[in-house]
Amino acid sequence: MNRASLTAWLCVVVSSMAISALAEPPATLGASPQHLFSALDSDQPANYNLNALIQQAKLSATDGAAGDYLGVSVALDADGDTAIVGAYRANVAGDSDRGAAYVFTRSGTTWTEQEKLIVADGASYDYLGIAVALSSNGNTALVGAHGVNMPGKNDQGAAYVFTRSGTTWTQQEKLTAADGDANDEFGSAVALSGDGDTALIGASQADVSGDNDQGAAYVFTRSGSTWTQQQKLTVVDGAAYDYLGTSVALNSDGNTAIAGASHADVGGNYDRGAAYVFARSGSTWTEQEKLIASDGASSDELGNAVALSGDGNTAIAGAHQANAGGDDQGAAYVFTRSGTDWTQQQKLTAADGAMNDYLGHSVSLSSDGNMAIAGAYQADVGVITNQGAAYAFTRSGATWTQQQKLTAADGATYDEFGQSVALSGDGYTTLVGVHQANTDGDSDRGTAYVFAEPPPPAGIAASYDYYVDRVRVTWDAAHSAAGYEVWRGASDDTNQATRIATGISGTEYDDTTATVGTNYYFWVRTTNSNGTSVFSSSALGRVLLGPDVRLNGEAGPLTISSGSALAVTVSLNPSTSAGTPQDWWVAALASSDLYFLNSSMAWTTTSAPAYQGGLLAVQSFEVLNISTLPAGTYTFYFGIDTLNGVIDPDITYDSATVTVAP
Repeated sequence: MNRASLTAWLCVVVSSMAISALAEPPATLGASPQHLFSALDSDQPANYNLNALIQQAKLSATDGAAGDYLGVSVALDADGDTAIVGAYRANVAGDSDRGAAYVFTRSGTTWTEQEKLIVADGASYDYLGIAVALSSNGNTALVGAHGVNMPGKNDQGAAYVFTRSGTTWTQQEKLTAADGDANDEFGSAVALSGDGDTALIGASQADVSGDNDQGAAYVFTRSGSTWTQQQKLTVVDGAAYDYLGTSVALNSDGNTAIAGASHADVGGNYDRGAAYVFARSGSTWTEQEKLIASDGASSDELGNAVALSGDGNTAIAGAHQANAGGDDQGAAYVFTRSGTDWTQQQKLTAADGAMNDYLGHSVSLSSDGNMAIAGAYQADVGVITNQGAAYAFTRSGATWTQQQKLTAADGATYDEFGQSVALSGDGYTTLVGVHQANTDGDSDRGTAYVFAEPPPPAGIAASYDYYVDRVRVTWDAAHSAAGYEVWRGASDDTNQATRIATGISGTEYDDTTATVGTNYYFWVRTTNSNGTSVFSSSALGRVLLGPDVRLNGEAGPLTISSGSALAVTVSLNPSTSAGTPQDWWVAALASSDLYFLNSSMAWTTTSAPAYQGGLLAVQSFEVLNISTLPAGTYTFYFGIDTLNGVIDPDITYDSATVTVAP
């Protein structure tokens, strides 16, 4: 069976030249259409749920100084290539604790500081960078400055919007509450929608209806480059010192918001905490649900940190002082929404948690809601007090499992790793703030650590009944890929798969070892310096069992004596072409003459093949049965190509030759 170009031999068909002028078509499979199976190796895949995050980088500000507390807040964009890290106590232009935020970008696996964000009207003790957020594409940043003084109102607070064009950042807007007051601490928590056009800003110490520090959250929207306050969010059962707005989050489209009220009293339990969900219809926001932990207790402070999935149907709320096997060990609670109803799905705790770890001090979710990171910023690591840790959890169905414990390779006492955490939307990059880390000899200068695993490629496809000598596997380029592996299996089960290729630099691979006509599943994994990704989605592929020409049941070449019967049959496996009709034709070269089987199934000399059209299956179809062939050599061709009524440049065919002896 062969695949040849139009110029290789169909030019002869078109011109009706003699047999002597026909070049032998290049063989790709030899006489038999069967392939021998030969795997590259027998490596078995790693556990699909391993997803090991590896420390990729340590981010530090080039102009950092002691007491900056870089890492007090962190955020990532959707693909994890842009990070923002707050340094809320950085001194700027002689102003103490004016604050700043630093933007870092990744190329491959290398991180570079891109910009230091400061504000034009900044002043001492603004604390810019106490909270940060990024849009999905990383081109809009929101930075809280809860210590900003407004005219006559100390610590009213503000939040600043910055936008990126190319690699240049510009301050776009300063957001303040229309009814802001002194000590509201507006900007202590911030969030952005995926498109960056909706902002949610917490004012955890805002007084509401005479209740001191009940707290509120403010929604702003952007049209073009203009920002407008849309609504102030408060709760119907709010009370003094609830601190609503301690934490805030938005889903991707900005129509679902969550705000933590970490000191809300619930059921007689003081500071048990709660988180409130709000939903937007048009431009109107309505309180949808109050989330509380089923086993909550006094001083748990549920809602000290919150996060939402991209669709808004999964929420996580930290309760960093929950007693879970030890006082203040901490926990995080996952809630899910069906319609407008919310249900607690699971309580997450650390397998090795201990007293005063404060798990849940910070939380983050991937866009699909199936991966969570929770910081335990005062966890002891070995004998290192308060070094801090972060825990990764993954969801399968409705069950959450601890996947990994993250710590800094160079962590030290009182670093408080896990003060802040962020997950990229795709879940393959994690950023952890360590605001009290000593860097380059500077106490509490702070840093942030990036952990990453290669993301699997998307767009996996495998040719199915297209090539007669291979299955071509293709995929989209994956972020930060250094190479790829291709895996193959007989069933859609990665645990039964075999690696057949590694070190692939491009985005396609031809599997020439697959048995003809056999179904195979293919997967691709990304590799880089951080390791190997999980498996991609699968793609089903198969080598086409192409046309088969037989002479008296033999593949040929065949020699018969003069006067002996010759039966020429052609066939195509019906299962391989079912549902994919193809053009087909038969040609014969007899001595110096070229013949074609016409639409009436008769042999004729013409200038081109006569298409039989719409082939689904030809099983042992006899095209010639004769016992009077003169002595000589005869070659029979059976060709198929796409169902378009024309001779295509790339044609699949088989041939067999018989010699009639005198």
